[in-house]
Amino acid sequence: MKNLFLFPLFIFLLSACQAPIKKVDIDNPSTNTITLLFDDDEPIVLAPGETKTVELQFGKRKLKVNSESVEEINLLKEYDYLINPSKATYYEEEMHYFANQAAQKKYERDHLMPKSEVEGVEVNGAFRKIENKLLIKNTWQFGVGQDVTEEIRLGHANKKEHYAIKKLHRATDLSALMRKNLLEYMKENRNLPTE
Repeated sequence: MKNLFLFPLFIFLLSACQAPIKKVDIDNPSTNTITLLFDDDEPIVLAPGETKTVELQFGKRKLKVNSESVEEINLLKEYDYLINPSKATYYEEEMHYFANQAAQKKYERDHLMPKSEVEGVEVNGAFRKIENKLLIKNTWQFGVGQDVTEEIRLGHANKKEHYAIKKLHRATDLSALMRKNLLEYMKENRNLPTE
């Protein structure tokens, strides 16, 4: 009788000790297909430019990328992650939005405009460079390919005077966006007199 009570307790304790299964994003910004193998799980294949959300058991894992060398990673249950198998460069941008120009002017008066370097170019704004990392802890609200437009609309609808969000960019995508914005600015302002 005593053994019948201990067996369910043993099963409960064993299941409580297992690492949780959580969703994790895997991004492939490269131009090549990437195959990942976590321990003896089924292979995960990412096409060039693809991002996938998969469920993984957290804890210490062995990861093999494209049948090459094995790296040990530790997925801590307290965090969310982006797995970066190509170890590409990313930038985390802190974006500020304002309900009106008065709120923006007040913020700009009270805070210095941060300057950052993005791919060798000095820019206005707060950008944190993340490079050569296989495992990136998620500290942003919007990941690669996610649009912030709805968040901006909600912030304005809730009448927030000022709010900040963080967005993760692939370095290649951010450089392309900055070039596009610069060309649009130059096109719109081509009739400005030069001094």
